[in-house]
Amino acid sequence: MRWAAAVLAAAFCAGCNCGGSSGPDAGMTATVGPEGGTLSIDGLTLTFPSGALSSQTEIQVFPSELGAPEVTDRVRISKVYLVLPDTLQLLIPATVSIQYLPEDLPRGIPARSSDVRRLSFTRAMERLSSIAVDSAAQVVSGETLALGTFWATAPAGPRPVTIKVTPESQAVSQGSTVQYSAEVRDQNDRLMPGYQVDWSTSDPSAATIDQTGKASAVGAGVVTVTAKAGAAQGKATLMIASTDPFPSNFVWENPLPQGNALYAAKADATRLAIAGAGGTLMVQDGPNWTPLYSSAGLVLTDVSLVPGQVVAVGSRSGQGALVRWDGQHAAEQAIPDTALKGIWSDGTLGLAAGDGPNVALLEGGAWTVAPSPVTEPLLAVDGTSGELVVAGARGAVYRRQGSAWIALNDAPLPQWQKAAAVRGQQAYAISETSLRHFDGSSWSVVALPATPVLTLDAVATPGTAVAVLGHDASGKYFALVDSGSGFLATRIAGEVLHGIWGRSASDLYAVGEGGALYHYGGALWSNLVQGLRGAVVAVAAFDGPEVVAAVRTCPDSACTAIQTDVLHRGADGKLLPLAAAIDGEPHAIAGSSASDFVVGTATGAWHYDGTNFSQIPIMASDAISAAAQCEGGLYLGGTSLFKGSALSYSMLSVGLNSPVQAISCSGQTVFAVGSGTVIRLKGSGATRLDPAADGLRSAPWKAVFVMPDGQAFVGGDASYLLRWNGANFEAIDRPAGLAIASLHSLWGTGPGNIWGAGLLQDGRGFLMRFNGAFWSPVSAGYDGPMNAVSGLKSGELWVGGAMGTLLHGVLP
Repeated sequence: MRWAAAVLAAAFCAGCNCGGSSGPDAGMTATVGPEGGTLSIDGLTLTFPSGALSSQTEIQVFPSELGAPEVTDRVRISKVYLVLPDTLQLLIPATVSIQYLPEDLPRGIPARSSDVRRLSFTRAMERLSSIAVDSAAQVVSGETLALGTFWATAPAGPRPVTIKVTPESQAVSQGSTVQYSAEVRDQNDRLMPGYQVDWSTSDPSAATIDQTGKASAVGAGVVTVTAKAGAAQGKATLMIASTDPFPSNFVWENPLPQGNALYAAKADATRLAIAGAGGTLMVQDGPNWTPLYSSAGLVLTDVSLVPGQVVAVGSRSGQGALVRWDGQHAAEQAIPDTALKGIWSDGTLGLAAGDGPNVALLEGGAWTVAPSPVTEPLLAVDGTSGELVVAGARGAVYRRQGSAWIALNDAPLPQWQKAAAVRGQQAYAISETSLRHFDGSSWSVVALPATPVLTLDAVATPGTAVAVLGHDASGKYFALVDSGSGFLATRIAGEVLHGIWGRSASDLYAVGEGGALYHYGGALWSNLVQGLRGAVVAVAAFDGPEVVAAVRTCPDSACTAIQTDVLHRGADGKLLPLAAAIDGEPHAIAGSSASDFVVGTATGAWHYDGTNFSQIPIMASDAISAAAQCEGGLYLGGTSLFKGSALSYSMLSVGLNSPVQAISCSGQTVFAVGSGTVIRLKGSGATRLDPAADGLRSAPWKAVFVMPDGQAFVGGDASYLLRWNGANFEAIDRPAGLAIASLHSLWGTGPGNIWGAGLLQDGRGFLMRFNGAFWSPVSAGYDGPMNAVSGLKSGELWVGGAMGTLLHGVLP
């Protein structure tokens, strides 16, 4: 019998991983019958009540220091007792009383929270019922209907379960420090003051942290700060803004002078100034155009030239704006509640007026705000002999003499006038169909030619002549010029024109949409705009700097077909078309240099070898809408994804469910996105990432940028951006506070310098920048659609848009 008990004890220890046997003398054997009885051994008392057993039964008990399994959130506080036979079922519960070890009770845990556990032969574990604790006797008891392995447990001592890191989210500039603190709580949600935690950051190249919780922002980007204690950890987000310089001044490289809508042109003996949307203020002196000012959202409608100065006026969000360039710098001055329409200045005396209760007066060397002399909109201004003259939309004509306004005419005309021009104390004004002349005392209608029949748009007084701009029913624009012998009609263009001005009847300028600029020299109108005028849809920049841009153009005015022209900007800064045009609409451009790149079009992909374009055979039937130069080769995407170089490519098996619209890469990580599709390629594997898994909606994605750590921004036809943080997607709603309709392009040099370009919901274009902490809008002085952004590691930037727009962002 004792030999059998020793064998069973050995089996118990082996089965429970004891690491050793209790030995043949470690246990005891006793026989208990229906009358009941009590067994006691080494801290265990087992009491069988009468009727618990139906017959005489041999009971064996083996104490041990080992053999109990782990109980979640509890610790063992007694020896372990194997009671056999462990298959025996009792008729009435027996009482198991176990001596617990006070020294094993975790600190701060009361003995009354102890209990007794049983492990059956099936390895199932239960807590005994009717638990009772005798703290004086240091005994915990419970009732059981079966035998097995018994031991006493108590709740585990306080251990870190949750950690709250403060501040939870913080944005700082590169070079700053942040002091973090950690609030540690145990499994009972009680504070554990003074508990030591280990601090770390997800990207030591962006932020480091010492063991006191002091973080140093050494680079740009979004960093996760982690505090760990045991199995518990808490996290915080540290957003670090780059302090590196970035382009804040943008100059037009194509077309010239630029592609914003123009509303005014004025010239002196040597200079020509233009003013228009996007705060456009440029001057041509000889063959070169010089940008003086630009600001998105500002519309300049008139300009004045005086020696050493240029002054332009317009409006921003219903408020007047006066922009002054002093030969070195430009400054903008607000004129409240008045959208300025016209300006005249000789440098000493000046007046700017428009639609609103105020005017701007130049007297005593400064522009000041003064009340308008009339309630109607003022359309035109002139000055002569130290006096100022204004003309209004209802025909009011006033002369300012000293500080007083004198009415030359205040009887209203039967029609509202849409534009006017003043010469001395005479004025001309137009409605949609009529030209009127004010001769110093009264208005009269001036007869215009019967043909062409025009809707009138603008009027000017070049020298001693009068010139009227208008368009016919088909949209063709004409100038009607009268130098004293009757009106002569000349055809200008089919473009929408806004303004006309001239020195004389044979020296005129007309301006309009898309930077339209025409000159009349007495015989024909000539187009002064230089460069391609199609939409720039993709840009790639290379060291040099050299830039190639894919331009959507039409071979004829009816646009019977669409073709791809490629502009090349050499290191000398000159832009010229490269090779012959390619049939089909352009979508993407990328490569290793300006003599080795690929253009993706609706007719496939075309490789440029420094001399000519050749179609890549494997993609001859696939519209290629995405391209990116990556480590190991060039990636091209359409309905399939390809990788290769020059004319040799292979198709990748990635299981696309929509055409690829954009590709970006960093190191060995490549992202390809399309409509509802985000694919990540890393090494030889491809993973489909689904924003829906993070509770976010998908969209037609059109732009992506991958950062060196594998994180990525994704955007497209949505008001929000997606950020892939390496584990899941986060949504950034209205980045930079912009109401985005579509994000067309993303490009950057790293986590602290990422640019996005696209279209707002109101139809204007936008440019924004991520500095490592947050997105901010950037004014490029252009309000049209922006389609592409690219640049160099140095930070120089190029932005492509509608009407041939190619902007160069220059570092300060």
